[in-house]
Amino acid sequence: MTNDNQEFTLGSGLRAVWNRTQRRHLFAGLLALCRWGIPLFLAGMLIDWLTYLPTAGRAAVLLVLVCASFYQAWRRGWRHLRGFEPTRTALEIEGQHGGLESLLVTAVQFGKAKPTPGSSESLWEVTRQNAEGVARKLEPRKIVNFRALRIPAIVALVLAGMMLVFALFNGPFLAAGLARIFTPWATVAYPTKTKLAPGKGDLVVKEGDSAQIVIGVSGVVPDKANLYLRTGEGGARKMEIQITDGNCGYTIASASRDFSYRIKAGDARSDWRQVRVISAPRIEKVRVDLEFPAYLQRATETVEALTLTVPEETKVHWQLTLDRPIREAVLRRDGEEPRPLTVSDSGRQLIIDEKVDASRGYSFSWVDKEHGFDFTSPRYYLQVASDQSPRVELTSPETNLNALLGRQLDLVVRARDDHGIGAATITYRVNLRQEKSVSLETPLNNGGGEQVIDWDYREVLPDLKIGDTVSFLVEVADKYPDGPHVVRSETRRITFLSKEDYLEQIQKKKDRLLSRVQTAYRQQRAAFDSVRSLEPNADGYMQACQVEAIRQELVRDQLKGIAKRLKDLLDDLAANNVSDAPEGESLEQVRSVLLGIADTHLANAASRLRHQSGVAGGDTQESPDPSSAARAVNTAARELGSLVLLRSIDSAQEVYAREARMLAQVQASLRWRTVQAKSAEAGVSLPKEQDELAQWTHRLIADLQNGMRYEKRPLAVLRLIQSVKDLQSAQTEERMRQAAVLVTQGQADQAERLQAELVTTLLDAEFSVRLSGAYSTLIKTRDQMRLLVKAQAMLREQCAGMPAQTFEASSTQAGQAQVKLRKRLLTLLLQTVPAPRTKLFDESWPEAPPVQALLKGADRAMADAIDQFAAGQQDAAISRQREAEQALTKLSGLVDHWSVELGLQTLGLSTLVAVTGERLAFIEEYEAKVVALLEKIDIAATEGQKVNGLAEPQLLLAEELAAFNTDLVKQSQSKSDQDIPPLLSRMERAEQAMRSALASLEATDADQAIGHQEQAADILAEAYAIVTTQNEQLGLLQSLLLFQRSVGFAIGYMGDIVAEQRDLIVATKALKSDDASHLLPMLNNLRRCVGDVASLLDLVASRLDAGTPLAFAVADLEDTVASLQSGDKLDALDAQDVAAESLEEVNILAKAVRSQAGYVAEIVELLHTSVADIAMLEYQQEELARKAGAAGPEQEKALAAKQRALLAKADKDGQVLVSVTGMPAYAEPAKLMREALARLESNDAPVAAEQMELARAALKENAESLFAVINMLHGLPNIEIMAHADPAGVERLVDVLAVATAHKMLFRDTNNVEAQGMKALAEQQGELSSRCQELSRVGEPHAMLKTASTQLAAATTAMQSSDRDAIKRDQKAAVQTLRHFIIEQALILETAAPSAVAQEGAPDADGEGSDSESDFAAGFISDFVSGETPKDQRTGWKVRGDRNRAALNQNFARELPLEYRGLLKNYYERVAK
Repeated sequence: MTNDNQEFTLGSGLRAVWNRTQRRHLFAGLLALCRWGIPLFLAGMLIDWLTYLPTAGRAAVLLVLVCASFYQAWRRGWRHLRGFEPTRTALEIEGQHGGLESLLVTAVQFGKAKPTPGSSESLWEVTRQNAEGVARKLEPRKIVNFRALRIPAIVALVLAGMMLVFALFNGPFLAAGLARIFTPWATVAYPTKTKLAPGKGDLVVKEGDSAQIVIGVSGVVPDKANLYLRTGEGGARKMEIQITDGNCGYTIASASRDFSYRIKAGDARSDWRQVRVISAPRIEKVRVDLEFPAYLQRATETVEALTLTVPEETKVHWQLTLDRPIREAVLRRDGEEPRPLTVSDSGRQLIIDEKVDASRGYSFSWVDKEHGFDFTSPRYYLQVASDQSPRVELTSPETNLNALLGRQLDLVVRARDDHGIGAATITYRVNLRQEKSVSLETPLNNGGGEQVIDWDYREVLPDLKIGDTVSFLVEVADKYPDGPHVVRSETRRITFLSKEDYLEQIQKKKDRLLSRVQTAYRQQRAAFDSVRSLEPNADGYMQACQVEAIRQELVRDQLKGIAKRLKDLLDDLAANNVSDAPEGESLEQVRSVLLGIADTHLANAASRLRHQSGVAGGDTQESPDPSSAARAVNTAARELGSLVLLRSIDSAQEVYAREARMLAQVQASLRWRTVQAKSAEAGVSLPKEQDELAQWTHRLIADLQNGMRYEKRPLAVLRLIQSVKDLQSAQTEERMRQAAVLVTQGQADQAERLQAELVTTLLDAEFSVRLSGAYSTLIKTRDQMRLLVKAQAMLREQCAGMPAQTFEASSTQAGQAQVKLRKRLLTLLLQTVPAPRTKLFDESWPEAPPVQALLKGADRAMADAIDQFAAGQQDAAISRQREAEQALTKLSGLVDHWSVELGLQTLGLSTLVAVTGERLAFIEEYEAKVVALLEKIDIAATEGQKVNGLAEPQLLLAEELAAFNTDLVKQSQSKSDQDIPPLLSRMERAEQAMRSALASLEATDADQAIGHQEQAADILAEAYAIVTTQNEQLGLLQSLLLFQRSVGFAIGYMGDIVAEQRDLIVATKALKSDDASHLLPMLNNLRRCVGDVASLLDLVASRLDAGTPLAFAVADLEDTVASLQSGDKLDALDAQDVAAESLEEVNILAKAVRSQAGYVAEIVELLHTSVADIAMLEYQQEELARKAGAAGPEQEKALAAKQRALLAKADKDGQVLVSVTGMPAYAEPAKLMREALARLESNDAPVAAEQMELARAALKENAESLFAVINMLHGLPNIEIMAHADPAGVERLVDVLAVATAHKMLFRDTNNVEAQGMKALAEQQGELSSRCQELSRVGEPHAMLKTASTQLAAATTAMQSSDRDAIKRDQKAAVQTLRHFIIEQALILETAAPSAVAQEGAPDADGEGSDSESDFAAGFISDFVSGETPKDQRTGWKVRGDRNRAALNQNFARELPLEYRGLLKNYYERVAK
């Protein structure tokens, strides 16, 4: 065998194996292609059938199918397909057959190469032969096995079978699927039972037009189809539509953008169809050239806008570029015909030229070139602005000016015109002369801001003088060619004053600015109250701090604004060359202080509040604590107060009161902290703050004393001075510092007691200058006290209701609640509560209520309860809580009582008087309505008409009365007015009668209706009489109380005057030089105080001659001033001593009158209460009499019980009235009631009813009698003796009143005095006995006076023996006898106060011949004579003469030496007596 044959045999064997291997790989790839392609096709077809994929979706499915299938074919077989390579094939065969040891590979390699030199050819040959032998034995079927393809082939056959079955079962569906998947661009649908005919191509519609979608439906036609709409990339929106007559459709009313749709009906669905919406051509570019009128001198401008504002006569050139071509265009103007426009060849440009003359809206209409749609552009507006008038503002001076002659005036204007300023002039006039104008050489800039005008009035008007006024303004014109527009600025006026008048105007402006500072001060004080009450643990703490910080910033801005206005005043002073005036220094001082407060204190307060807000918000690790912020706010308020108090006496009083309250608040807070102080830190901070409080108290007093102004309201100045002195005499500052020392030394108890006293002292200081504030504050304190009592009771009940285990767990919480209550107690602001007013039967002076003891007891009990809570002792804690509650309840009762007393002092009975007045007005008006309706009923009945038509107005009247009665019931239940029950009884009976009349009217029974209506009218008349009497009684009591209050005011001021005079005497003695300038304002103020207090003493001028001693006092004070000015200290002291005596004398006399008024008021008050009680008894007796008249035997027992109770009340009241008045008639009703009771007990009700009626009549007579007594006593304190018909009798009565008043006071003193003081009282008793004996011998002898003299003498004797029982018996008897005499004589002499009606021809009437001018010349002495208008002219002339004599006395007294004034004064006193 040759080599070639060998190679052929080896090569063919290897090729055979290779061929079989390639076939296996090819078949493996084809099988993988089938295994993957067919399932993926089926899955893709299923997805396409379910979702009806679009072309892109199907292309994606095809891509996935092809890629995945061919990838699997390549991976499973095709990747191994390659060309024939003997060596690789040999290696693969050797890999299948072991043991060949590379024989085939070596033979193949030897066959490709030739033997190299030196190699063995025989070896080569042997190798080839061996390989050939092996090759002949090779079996390709065994080497390349196809068994591995069996399973893939079976799977492929199964899949192919499935496809065949699918094709046989639903060939069209499979064909459609093959077409849709493998040719995704083709429009092929799956066969369905329902056939859709969506039409050909896409829809094209105009933007804004409707788009109508219509699709034909055939085959199996359902009732409804689903329409899917899709815009942009969003999801499809599904809508259900009806199928009618083989069609379904949907219309979009206004298409705005492209969208696609498809229909699903039955098992059919369409492809997505596109609807193109053709939008209007848009203006892509705008170019508008504006050529302005020549007079504007403006260059042509180019703008890119279609809404324009241009001047008149402007030429406009439009050039518009669109975003796509159009065929034609039209310009549509409001009110004009459409104007065709020229379109460029490109179809994208429009050009318009015109001159505009009016403002119009316009739009464009054009036709789209591609589709032929008509479009209209948006609406634009061309505003043609007519030439406007210029505007000119004179910015300097800002306001009218007051100036000195020669003041430099800088005129600054701001001018503006829409197209430029033309001419400008200054127009001025002097006083009311003709206007003159001066043209400005330099034109004004248009809109160039403020411009200074070069014009000096001093050159034009060199002859101005003081009193002249120059008015000026700026006039400007524009450049309008048809006639310029001319406007004027506001007129400014400069008035030339003297230096004194000018500085007075500056002072007024300063005062107005200080009033704004005062407002800021009030705001700051309110802010302090808010900040100090902030609770760090409250929910809104952070927000509250933010709000308060903003408030501080606002106040800061206010102060800076005021400082700017003060700077303007300083600049004005500088412009007038008076910067060196004291007013300038004062302004600068106030300004610098304001800026300091704003930039330092207010800024600090705002910063601290913002910091607290941040702390509350968690910005820092600090604990919220508003105390530092409160101190900062308080400091700012204090500094503002120091400024405000310099403004006026009213401002000083307000600052003093507010600062005293602030000091009390802070002192109360420090008191609480002292009680709580346990740590060393507290021991350091507390004394420091207490010292700061003392420093501010010192500064407040110093500022008030140094800044006191004496120009106005001298009595108010004096009251403030005395209050400050009282604060000093109470050593307030020293006690504050002492408290600080005690805290430092750890003596907290002593410090706390001292601090509590300081709080009261400061509150008393506050209310010494504002009584009305004391009442309102006490009401708040009363309400706080009531809440505190309620809270303490609730806490005690809560603790008492806890089981032991619950208490143990909650004791800490309960203790904290008790601590809060204790804090509320200790920080409660309660001023000194004085002793209550004396009552008629008080035998000793009432003592001041134990307010401080109760406060201390409540505090001690609360502190013990807190300790018991800490120890877990429930019973002990509750016991101590109960003690605290009892003390608080007593304290609340005292505060309630004091609030009523203070209300009487402040308001009197004005509230009750007003209420009864309202009742009176209502009843009067209502009675008139009832009578008017009664007349209508009577007329209707007379004319035979039906009366049921009047039922509706009757119902309205009845409802109105029912509402009034409901209010009365509520007031009666509150027991605030004891006069209500008798009135309420009548009003309820009137309402019942009105209801009965209503029923009769509805039943058309005119006679019955008239009867009931007349009954209602009669009852209303009774009610009116009752309220009239009540109102008169209240008016008398109110008048007496107000008289007493007014006299009290006068005495208070007199006390201040006397105290100030004594202080001035001390100050005069302490003078170390002849310079007494600092005393002169005080002396002048005191002199004016004497004048002002005269008007208050006018009330008692008829009872005491205050005019003469006051006239001497004024003259003495004037001499004191003159002496001090001349350096004569001794004469000044002598004059002051004499003045002090005169003032003290008036003070003593006024006190006596007040005491007598108080004596009478005690009687009147008791009698007024008795009148109300009698009215109640009368009402109850009347009700019982009515019931007794219709009672049966079974009711008599109950009536007897009620009558017995009435009898007991009447008997007791009668005895009291007999004791008070000495009139036995007041016991008569009880006798008649007793007889009525006996008749009832004997079952004789009709006679008992008669007796009851007699008792009621007697009660009514007693009430009328008491009212007469009240009326007579009311006029007694201020009776004019000489004007009375019996002056001697009245004079004796007044003297007896003085004795009775003094004896009543002595009686009470006796019951309070110790044994060692009895001797002094015995001397007073002896003097009263002597005076009474003298009076008993005056005029007609009177048994009561003799009896009283005997009783007084017996009391004097008993005093000498110190027999207290005998003293009390005799004094009490004398008190009663003197009172009986006074009441009897007041009734006999008819001492009621006459009404003040001016008599015709009276000398005081204004008119010709009157002495008004003389009266004015008489000065304040004319105010000392007052009282009611005299009954006759003769008495009037006498009073006038007294007044003129008083004026002469004053003038004459001024001329007398001091040693003679005392003689003259004593002479006039004797004459007066």
